[in-house]
Amino acid sequence: MKYNNTKADNELINTILLFLFKDSSEEGLNLETEILRPLGLNPDDAELRRITRVLTHTGFAQITERDTYDGDFIYVVPTGQVHLTSEGIKMLSEYSTYLDYLKKKAEIISKENADRKIKNLSSIATVFISLLSVATATLSIYISKNGQSDSETKIELLNKRIDSLSNKLNSTLLKLSSI
Repeated sequence: MKYNNTKADNELINTILLFLFKDSSEEGLNLETEILRPLGLNPDDAELRRITRVLTHTGFAQITERDTYDGDFIYVVPTGQVHLTSEGIKMLSEYSTYLDYLKKKAEIISKENADRKIKNLSSIATVFISLLSVATATLSIYISKNGQSDSETKIELLNKRIDSLSNKLNSTLLKLSSI
């Protein structure tokens, strides 16, 4: 499932991850009592579960679990302790904050989208120029069969226009790719 976190969620995730990064103990911190309450947040159980889901979905933090045996069954019970994963430590070491990581990720996606658009425009321009060339060749064949000499001048002009258009398209694509 993909989450589209709100700005507030991202800021809270950032704060929690920074708490955990500064703590650096193996057992981590209790999400509710050692992180959220000191921040002045007192979430109900449903909100705490939501925050936990959103936080662990990043892959940068994990909730510690323990096995509980009641005589018949073994249950896995979350302890409420949250700690950074190795990916979380790596991300914070590289980007300093979760918000900086998100910003860099958005920049990369934006550049990839721009590159894809330029590639698509280039393909469209190539097809357009190819179609114009086919039209010119077809016209040239038609004229050569009918022996119209003044039309040869028109074909030369058409070829020059195609070359000019092709150069302008290439120039525009080069300018777009440098953005």
